[in-house]
Amino acid sequence: MEEKKYLKGWQKAVYGLGDFGGNFCYTFVSSFVMLYLSNIVGLDTGIVGVLMLISKITDGISDVFFGSIMDRTQFKSGKAKPWLFMAILPLAVTVLLEFTIPNMESTLQYLYFFVVYTLMNSVFFTILNISYNTLTVLVTKNATERVQMGVWRYVFALAAAMGISIATPILVTSLGGDVNAWRTIALVYAVILTVACLPAVICVKELSPEELYDTKTNLQERPRFIDSLMTLFTNKYFLVLLGINIFVNMGNTIANTAGSYYTIYVLGNFNIYGMFSMAGMLPMIIGLFLTPVFVQKYGMYKTNVMSLLIAFMLGIPYILVGKLKMIPIMLGLLAIRGVFTSPIVGTLNALAAEASRNVFLKTKKRMEGSMFACTTMGVKVGSGVGTALAGWLLSIAHYDGAAQVQPQSATQMIEMMYIVLPVVAILVELLFVLGLKVEKENKELEAMANTVVTGK
Repeated sequence: MEEKKYLKGWQKAVYGLGDFGGNFCYTFVSSFVMLYLSNIVGLDTGIVGVLMLISKITDGISDVFFGSIMDRTQFKSGKAKPWLFMAILPLAVTVLLEFTIPNMESTLQYLYFFVVYTLMNSVFFTILNISYNTLTVLVTKNATERVQMGVWRYVFALAAAMGISIATPILVTSLGGDVNAWRTIALVYAVILTVACLPAVICVKELSPEELYDTKTNLQERPRFIDSLMTLFTNKYFLVLLGINIFVNMGNTIANTAGSYYTIYVLGNFNIYGMFSMAGMLPMIIGLFLTPVFVQKYGMYKTNVMSLLIAFMLGIPYILVGKLKMIPIMLGLLAIRGVFTSPIVGTLNALAAEASRNVFLKTKKRMEGSMFACTTMGVKVGSGVGTALAGWLLSIAHYDGAAQVQPQSATQMIEMMYIVLPVVAILVELLFVLGLKVEKENKELEAMANTVVTGK
């Protein structure tokens, strides 16, 4: 029997446009904030890394806390949409402020960066990303549609990431490469973020709790915050999804951050940074559109295991040719690897929806917001730790942002960060995915529930 369809094609696409806007925050900051702070503002990468790590501890708490708050609220227009609308403009403002650090004593600059970075991530990006992700489970019960929504959002996310990777180095250079250039670019990206996110708020309609869960739900019976924490951190699928999200985003962030340094100091041409980024990202769009086909035939588990295994195997020759600086072959391997790393990102939201369903089948508790906190927590912890780790490694290797030529220790570290660590991250993702058989367990739980109801 064919599943009921809840969304039109254009609604899935417009929903995905929201991640185009969101990535003008995520990709721009994660890829270039360290370069801006070290080379333009003159801050120490090691100290910045410590501040980022402290900020991410706050982030992890805020994600679960807000997820629990959203589980206990219900506005007239829905559970997630109002929160999404309220977060868009403040997030855009903090992105601009992040690249507008005043010319003052360095201690105050570190403090300014930390406060704005924490507000951007722990408050506004938390609200925007959890509410945006949670819409996947609130607007449709159709598993295929959830995968398709994930595909569209990551297609637009990749489009934003490629656009930023290609345009930013060119714009920075053409605008003079100084603090004013970075501020102007941040302003343009903040406007794009706002304009792109707004349609996602109005293009879809949330289902009622009665229709979504085929039962009546009393808000007063929702779990307390501490109960939500206990339920989440005793659910293995929440922990597995959190781990996958952390390492997906950590690997991508290290590659993006190190890529700018790699093209400047190893290859000697910052403008080709976009070419490397496009080689890795553009083929992912092909993989994303193929993902629903393979998921429908093999399921999410088998699709993700096989694709990540192939991606890891491609990473081994990539390390070898990367050490030899064989650029054409590097670009080719990046492109092929991009196809096989796309299924995991394309199915993350659908997997979170399955994990949320798993909690409901076991406990009868609606915890969509709390469950989707693993997604946004993974994005922010992964990107934050990735950027912080990059800063620490550069500092350990004696990187000097004021120097035109870096010591050999720094260039070797940059090479290792760009060509080795992302491959290690893929291997860890694969190990986590091996424990993610949530689809199979949900079918078994639903079959048991039907047996109890029918008595057969």
